[in-house]
Order: sequence, then structure tokens, then C-alpha cells
Amino acid sequence: MKKSISAIISLVMTAALFTQTMSITAVTVDTPVDIDKSIYDQLLDLNEGYDISSDGVISEEEFKNIQYIRINLDDVKDISGLEKAERLRRINLSGGSITDFSVLCGLKNLRIISINDNPVNDISYFKDMNLNFLYLEGTNVSVEDKISMIKAKDIEVPVGFAENFNIKPSGLFEIELVIEDNEIAGFGENGEARTYDNFYNDIIGKEPGETTYSVMNGGKEIAKGKIKVVPSEVKKPQSDLSGIKVDKIEEIHRDTKPIAGILTEDEKYYNYKDGNFVLVADNVKTVYTKHISGNYGEYILKNDGTFTIEGKHVFGDNTKVSEICGDYAITDDGSLWFITVSGNVIQKTKICSDCEKSQNERLVIKKDGTVILVLYSRQNNESDKATIYEIGKMNIVHVQDIDQFILDDQGNVWSLNTEDYYSVPDVKLIAKNAVKLGSIPPLSLSVYATAEGKVYSCYGGEEIKTVKPQHIVVKDGYNYSMLGTSPYVREDYYDFMDEATVAGVEICNDDRIYGRSVLYRDKTLYMTCLGRHIAISDVKQSYGAYYDKAANDYSILIVRNDNTLWEYRIGADTLTQVTDDTVKSEEPKVTEAPVTTTKAPVTTTVKQVTPTKATQTTTTLPEEKLSVADVISLIRYMTGGSNLTDSQIKEYDMNADGKINLLDVILMKNKIVGDNK
Repeated sequence: MKKSISAIISLVMTAALFTQTMSITAVTVDTPVDIDKSIYDQLLDLNEGYDISSDGVISEEEFKNIQYIRINLDDVKDISGLEKAERLRRINLSGGSITDFSVLCGLKNLRIISINDNPVNDISYFKDMNLNFLYLEGTNVSVEDKISMIKAKDIEVPVGFAENFNIKPSGLFEIELVIEDNEIAGFGENGEARTYDNFYNDIIGKEPGETTYSVMNGGKEIAKGKIKVVPSEVKKPQSDLSGIKVDKIEEIHRDTKPIAGILTEDEKYYNYKDGNFVLVADNVKTVYTKHISGNYGEYILKNDGTFTIEGKHVFGDNTKVSEICGDYAITDDGSLWFITVSGNVIQKTKICSDCEKSQNERLVIKKDGTVILVLYSRQNNESDKATIYEIGKMNIVHVQDIDQFILDDQGNVWSLNTEDYYSVPDVKLIAKNAVKLGSIPPLSLSVYATAEGKVYSCYGGEEIKTVKPQHIVVKDGYNYSMLGTSPYVREDYYDFMDEATVAGVEICNDDRIYGRSVLYRDKTLYMTCLGRHIAISDVKQSYGAYYDKAANDYSILIVRNDNTLWEYRIGADTLTQVTDDTVKSEEPKVTEAPVTTTKAPVTTTVKQVTPTKATQTTTTLPEEKLSVADVISLIRYMTGGSNLTDSQIKEYDMNADGKINLLDVILMKNKIVGDNK
């Protein structure tokens, strides 16, 4: 009976489609692109930016450049013409009765196909496509046909290096990947033996040898691949200490193109772009970048008090600036100014006087030693407002979490209890006799240590017995003793632009074409970039990737432990130290005439904040609440440093997804912070 009903419905649908086809044939409607009118109309209705010229029409050229299409096929008679969308990377098709999608096979850039609620039962023509994801929901494709689509490639990786690893196409199954011998290789940064992430994953070589990995679904192996780990060699180049030495590097984007801003120890500031080091300014005291009108602008303060933003003087008279921080500047006369940039106009507003220095972007020290918290707001159709909260007189040793916690030179730890950038501070003395304030890596769990060698949470005040004072990181950095069994210190990724071919690799970021590196505890950097591998000793950090169009090559900048700067050219496979001879011998650019607007001073509201008494350092959270100690236990479990009971695993699975991972750590931390506010 069911078959009879299905047959009748099928005949009715066929007749309806035939009738509609006859009607359209009788009244032909032309479209600028030779595709079914229903498809064309849907693209116009979606308003996904396809109509680049905003003329109400999608031209053939605009159609060719479309990268994502979502189409309901209910009223579509023919999908031919889609192959003209040459840059298409993702397509979502739903409904309708069309079941032949082979026209998509001609789209070489297509990486993601999603077909939903459609009677298709044969997708064998997709096998030769380089698909990353294939989603088939509500179709008639059999499990066996889906399994036949899985491509489990063999992989070779040198010892110490991390490779992008994925199963293609992903999305057909919930799968698990299992390595037979994880002494040789492992998944993810920690080299795990198994993973449930089949596409966004990495594999790290541990020891030379060969092993296999299995693709499992429901306890059944559906595919298998080989892993070969080969020996690697570490480069240990000798540094020329007379060469350029780096103080800091700012990563900047201009017109979507990444460049590097480099401040050297001899107070020179360079831009690295198009494969060249260009001198921007010398005698530089402070430099940082901020987002301005869709790009990153350079804020430069020179030792002579000259302050420029993107080559323009902020103060056009003889006013000298002693310090810049965030949106604020302090002039030699002690005035605190709020600085904003809109287009070519620099606006500066005086907030208050008698300021000595900035502690950070909001905390300012006045000349009499008073610490103030400055809140500045710019509201539509209203004058700008500034509010100053006096925290009190103190000598600050360290500030944690922007301005959440303060350690003074008397051993007092103060909590400002600010929830966001504009919230009013609630100053409380939370501890005395403290000798250290900082965080526990790898997450920013704020803690303090006392002279007795005990460590307490800044949020709840509970003692954390699993952490020692030496584990606390006071500034940005890495504390190796807190990394559990993980051999690496940090990992970095380097992005490449689409539609370029470098070192024989056609770049398409939908294929996870990017570079990445792992920096180990011995400070050896292992980089994998466009199929090239290089290991370098004594590395502090790396930056990139930067594209040189003329040379059609990418480079990574590397700062070693002696602060020397090195350039690794990926395509050329060369590693070179940057010296004075490398830098273009150009004079620093002359700053342009000032383009500034000085507004009338705002009315500043001053509120005296009276600190409350210190809370007891022995305060603990109620037993039913999670504590920072739980976070530490979870991190140690994830890094192989300890075991958890079944009840702990259930309790620590914060999102109840059956997995223990970094997301659970983040959710746990957020819950602890929320419970203690």
C-alpha cells in the first residue's frame, strides 16, 4: 500500500513539474546569467553580497565570483549553469526532486556540499572531487555508499613536527580516529592516541617508525591509513650579535594584508612588508597599533616627546608627550588626554591634570601618588563623558587581569571588582602579606601567594594546595612546571592568501592550507609551512606569514632567545639573520601637517572610593561549588598528570557532551568566576 501511495505521489509530482515546465516554456523569462530563474531569484533574495555593483542585477562576472550558494530546489527544474560559478566553495541544496548533481563536479574550488531533504541515492560522481565536507541529511544514500566516499590518506611526518590531518570528506559520520602505536605519533598538541575531531586535527611525530591509524564508526573500522615518522634535523645557526635585535613585534593588517611592525633595542621602528624592512622612525620610546577605519594605525611616541598617529602630529604646537597608553596620552605638564581618530581627523580631549604616568589603559598614577581609574564614554548625540574614581594612594607592584586585581608594595591585594570596561569599581582589600600576584597557566586563573608559601584564588579566596608560588606567572610567558606532561611550550599558525601558488602548493584555506609551528620546552621551533619543514634552536617566538608578491614567496619572522631577528623564506627554503645590511637605507618618513580637532574639556566627575576591610585568606567556597582546585585537577588530567574518578569526570563534563576537553576548562572557569561575583 505504501509503495502504491508513493507511486501516486510520484506521478502527481511529475505531472505538476511537467505542467510547470510547459508554462515556463510558454512564457520565457530571461536572466543575466544562464541559470534557472528560480535559482537566480533566490540569489537576489538572499542578498549575500552577490550583487557587487549594487545595481539590482547579478551579472555573469558577479556570478562567476560567488563563493557560497544556498538554494531550495522545490521550484527548480534544472541546475545546469551552476558550473559557471567558478569560485564557488560551498553549496547548500535542499528539497526538490532533482537527484543528479554531477554538474558540480566541474567546480574545482568547491570544498563543501550539503544536500538536505532530497531523494538522491547516488553520489558516486563526487568521489573524485577534493571535498572537505559532504553533508547528506534526509537523503536515500546508503551507509555503504557513504563509507565508500571516505579517503584515509597515508601520512609522513618528521619527528617533532605537527602536520594538518583530516579525513575527507568529513560530515558523513560521527567517527573516531585511533592510532595503533601512539609512541610513534599522536593526535593534537599533546600527541593523544585517539580523537573524535576528524577534520580540524593535527598529528605530531614522536619517534621514528611506522604505524597505522583507523577510522572508526560505532566500534567498526571503516577506513585505515599509514603513518610514517622520519628523523628530523635541528638547525643551530650562530647569531651575529651586532645585527638587529628586537624589543617587540606588532602584527598589523592593512587592506587585509598582514605586515609586521618591529621595534628594535636601539629604538628604531621598521615595517616589514613585501619582503622588505623599511625604516619608519628612529629614536622611538613607545609604539603600538590600534584599529583605525578598517586598518591598523601606528601610534608612535619618540624620546623628544613627539607623538604621531599614522604620520600626523597629535599635538601641533610645542606640547611634548611623556607617555602614551591605549587611548590616553600624558603631556609634560601632567595633563591626561583622551585620543580618538576618525578618518583623517585626530580628536583629543583633556580629562584632568597633575598626572604622572599610566599603569595601563585605564589606571593612572597622579603626581601625589593617588591611583585613579578613568572611564571615558562617547555617546551619540551627547557630549563625551569622563568619570574618575580615586582608588587611593599606593605604590603598585603588579596589576592582574587588566585592572581586576592590584598588588601594592605593602603586600596588600586589592580587588576592583569591575565586570566590564565601563563598570564602577568596588574596591576591596582581599589579602594582606602577599608576595606575588599573577596567573596559573595555561588559563588566566588569577591567584596570589603569601609569605607562608601558600597560594589562594583571587576570586573566592580558597587555598589552592596543588599550586606552589613558583608556578605563578607574573607577566606574559610560560611556566614549564605547569605544563604537565606536554612537551611543547606554545603553538602558532600562519595564514596564507587564497588563490596563490607558492612552493608548488595551490593555496585554498578551505583545505586547511596554512603553516603552523610547535615550540618545545628546549626552545626548539618546529615549523611546517606549505609542505616544507624546518627546525630551529633557541627560539623565543615566531610571526607571520608575510607575502612578497614580487618574489611570489612567503616568509616567517623569528625572534631567537638572544633577541636577534631571522627571516625564513618558505618557497626559497632559506633562513637568514636580519642585519643592518638587510634593511633599506631610507630616511624616516617626514610626518605630515597636523590634522587635529581639539574639543572643549569635558566635565569630570570624581568619586572617592573607600576600600573595605580585607577578607580572610582562608575563605573557601561552599563544598557544592566548583573551585579553582577543580580547574587545576582538570588541566592535570588533560595533560596526563593525574587521574579522575568517574564521578569527577561526570561533574567536570561541563557541557555534558561526553568529552573532557579545553572547552570544559573554560566553562568551569567561567562558572567559578560567576559564582563568586
